[in-house]
Amino acid sequence: MKVVALNSGGFDSVSMIHFLRHEYPLAEIHCLHFNYGQNSSEQERACAEKVCSKLGCEIRVIDIPKMNWTSSDFYGPDFMSMATQELEYRNLVFLSYAVSYAVSIGADKIYVAFLKAATYYKDTSPKFLKEFNRFLKCSGSKVRVVAPFHKLYKDELSPLIQKFGISKDDFFSCDAPVDGKPCGSCPDCLCLDDMFRGK
Repeated sequence: MKVVALNSGGFDSVSMIHFLRHEYPLAEIHCLHFNYGQNSSEQERACAEKVCSKLGCEIRVIDIPKMNWTSSDFYGPDFMSMATQELEYRNLVFLSYAVSYAVSIGADKIYVAFLKAATYYKDTSPKFLKEFNRFLKCSGSKVRVVAPFHKLYKDELSPLIQKFGISKDDFFSCDAPVDGKPCGSCPDCLCLDDMFRGK
């Protein structure tokens, strides 16, 4: 079995890579990590590479131009609301690369760590995934995109922390780092602090 997984190095992705290795211990897991000028690119890449090394996954880092045409404040300091974090259709861009890569290596599934709360973004919603997979099928491709966490909110992933022994050093989920460290006040930092405090 050979699969492709999008691996940002954040908590959701790192949890998904652990989940995939647990579910498919003998699978070839090929991770794609994208560097697109995000504020925490260095920290995210280090964590993406760390989990791949730990679990025996391949990783390919893809550098793409900064999407500086965005009308949001994605590349700025304001990460207090979901609206300011939207980078228009970035996941569609990532999936386009992933489909091409999956076809080239003979993988038939692409795994993404989309959550229920992320349906705010147009390119992470169940409807988007359904239509994207329909497009792939209509184009004659055997590749399908799978989102194993799409019915879960972030805090519902908390059982995976103990199950897989995930620590705060294993991921980086802050979009506004201060001196390379999590800011502690953005939505992701606050949610994860609560999750790990309960463990």
